[in-house]
Amino acid sequence: GGGGQVEMIVPGHKVGLIIGKGGETIKMLQEQTGAKIIIIQESNEHADQKPLRISGPPDAIEEAKAKVMEILNQNDDRNGGGDRGGRGRGRGGGFGGGDRGGGGRGGPGGPR
Repeated sequence: GGGGQVEMIVPGHKVGLIIGKGGETIKMLQEQTGAKIIIIQESNEHADQKPLRISGPPDAIEEAKAKVMEILNQNDDRNGGGDRGGRGRGRGGGFGGGDRGGGGRGGPGGPR
């Protein structure tokens, strides 16, 4: 029963946001998604980017990836406005479109 892993690169100064106080956030992400999330701390000193490894069932990986991206975007002051629109579109567009569109419009959405 398929399992896999994915690696994302996280800016060093945001690693703390994902781990959370005493590991609370990363623990919560793992419980919510069912994926295993590991920050690879090879060099604690001057790494400006750290790999984040997510492993588990494909759907758990996708969910964990989305949540990590959300945390990364949330705390980015430079484009605080930009990402909010993106997040809304991702969540709402998906089901909103499906519900409202009748049979005709729902069809093409299915296979994606």
